[in-house]
Amino acid sequence: EEEEEEEEEEVDAGTAVVVTASAGNMGRAVASICRSRRVRCVVVVPDSAPGTKVEAVKKLGAEVVRVPYDRWWDIIETSDCAGLSEIGDGPHIFVHPVCDPHVVAGNSTCGAEILEDLPDVDAILVPYGGGGLSCGIGSVIANDYEQNGEYSGSNAKRRKCAVVSCEPETAAPMALSKECGEMRSFQDFYEPSFCDGCGGKAMLKPMWPLANEVIDESIAVPLEGIEAGVWALHELNGIVAEGAGGTTAGAAMLCPLERLGKDSASWKKVVCVISGAGIDQSKLLEIIAKYETVDDISALGTKLNWNVRGSPTFVPSNAEFNPINHMNCSSDMGHGNQLTVLSESEVLHKLPMHICIDAAEDALISLSTRKGIMPLRQVSKLPSEEIGKTGYLVSMPSYFNGMAACKLITFYPENGGTSEFSSHQGIVALFNAKNHGELLLLADAHTITSQRTAAASAAATRALARKNSKILSLLGTGEQARSHFIAMLETGLPFEAVNIWGRNKAKAEKLEQDLKDIAKHYLWKTWPLRKSAGAIDFLVCDSVRECVCAADVICTLVPSDDPVLEGRWVKPGAHINAVGACLPTQRELDGECVRKSAMYCDSSEACCVEAGDFVLSLKEGAITKEHLRGEIGRVLIGKLDGRESEEQITLFKSLGIALEDLCAAKAIFEQA
Repeated sequence: EEEEEEEEEEVDAGTAVVVTASAGNMGRAVASICRSRRVRCVVVVPDSAPGTKVEAVKKLGAEVVRVPYDRWWDIIETSDCAGLSEIGDGPHIFVHPVCDPHVVAGNSTCGAEILEDLPDVDAILVPYGGGGLSCGIGSVIANDYEQNGEYSGSNAKRRKCAVVSCEPETAAPMALSKECGEMRSFQDFYEPSFCDGCGGKAMLKPMWPLANEVIDESIAVPLEGIEAGVWALHELNGIVAEGAGGTTAGAAMLCPLERLGKDSASWKKVVCVISGAGIDQSKLLEIIAKYETVDDISALGTKLNWNVRGSPTFVPSNAEFNPINHMNCSSDMGHGNQLTVLSESEVLHKLPMHICIDAAEDALISLSTRKGIMPLRQVSKLPSEEIGKTGYLVSMPSYFNGMAACKLITFYPENGGTSEFSSHQGIVALFNAKNHGELLLLADAHTITSQRTAAASAAATRALARKNSKILSLLGTGEQARSHFIAMLETGLPFEAVNIWGRNKAKAEKLEQDLKDIAKHYLWKTWPLRKSAGAIDFLVCDSVRECVCAADVICTLVPSDDPVLEGRWVKPGAHINAVGACLPTQRELDGECVRKSAMYCDSSEACCVEAGDFVLSLKEGAITKEHLRGEIGRVLIGKLDGRESEEQITLFKSLGIALEDLCAAKAIFEQA
């Protein structure tokens, strides 16, 4: 019956109008073929299509029909263009710009050409519009791997090339769907941009099964990153590219690709598919004027919370484009040791929060199972009368699973109020204890400390907080507030609002803006990537009480001698991460807050000696020694009960342990 219906619906291609819906490139292709066959062609374009593309289609003899974007997208989803007066009442053939299998097959030849030119390619970055180009290339790569890959039985033993789709972050249904493991709509987050035709409001249902199978990873690229890609292609290569082409180039330059999967850190040969040159002259001139040198692109990478990867293959002068100073230096310290030395920005590049949370969990468990060895930290107070401020020299050694590490830092609490110096400065040294004590890594301790401290709080929050926690409270405006914001969202809890308090209102407002930027640009792994800054509410509060009274999760990040958080302000069911006070004379919580909470810590030994929140509450009689339930590592392995009810208040007292530094350094070394 279906075949009979298809036969009845067949029309004479010689007399029918050929119709397609396209932002430009597919429209030009169909128009070109129709002109060669002398067939009337109508191309439906969204009203946001650049004039350059529209004029290019018209020059090929096609009739262009502009419609609102929603109507254009409806035609693509339904393949129904009935009602367009420009088509007329006669027969027409609709050529789908994406879902037509012949279109996908045609696009697949791009993948075949790439394999022919570069058989050992590691990854291909492809703009994702509706999926025709990405799926075509992905299908060829999958078929090639089946015949010639590691497990094919052939002699080639070639690992599979990764296919990575790229979309603007304002129109990224594939990235969202890939992250969630199922087809998702992007309707609530969609914003129009100059990257017309790349991304959209939703996945096309017929394409999702194939896209999910043959596309390995997906990236949502910030618009500024796309502009950087367009700039680099034009200024360094003389190539005019539209937004879709800039999407892949921007991702290659600015996105930390090694976060995408276990093999991505070793990618050496990455191909960017640059599709289309249909960009309005005014927009191109605006982008060219926006950036003057490659240094501007490097600075942009930092702003986007990404690190520029180095010299992409399409940049002709490697000497001019090398913003990352990665030292992999031979030394005379033994028989050709390879010592990796990483700066602050490089550590952040190699230690994204989701990896650091896993490392922190390993560290907490290793301590609680006594598989890790870690003496109490050695803290030496420096002579304040000579240096003019309070300062400490701290060493933290540790050993676990064949690796040894030591963190050596200075701790200057007053630096937290300045922008020039961090309160924690120093290095983490990682040694291979089983290989003659070989020194493997020297890494900036400031970034490791910031990341692993917040990561430990995230591990505790996942174990103790209620699963429906929606309101996050941050007390403090320093660097830990920023790292804890990322860590808390990477727990996967459904946070919808963030309350902020700081002693300095201006700093609190600056933190609010910074967190909005982070929410928009950070390459999220657990928190849904498509939740832009507009998907979460931020509130700067005038008082601690206002900030915490409705909070489900509270992070206290204030190095204070007097209590900041009072127990009477904390609602039933809340979870508290007490982080800021790390000396026996400091405290953030009053005795009532500690008393009414089920209290856990990272190290029981250290907590009973160094944690002022516990020591001072014990001294004033608010609690007994038995109030401390134990280490969070035991909760993580199921040896100690965590939250017992929805109404219970839970407390994680974090001092930071040397094993966290070791496991973080090990994760960095493995990435490097």
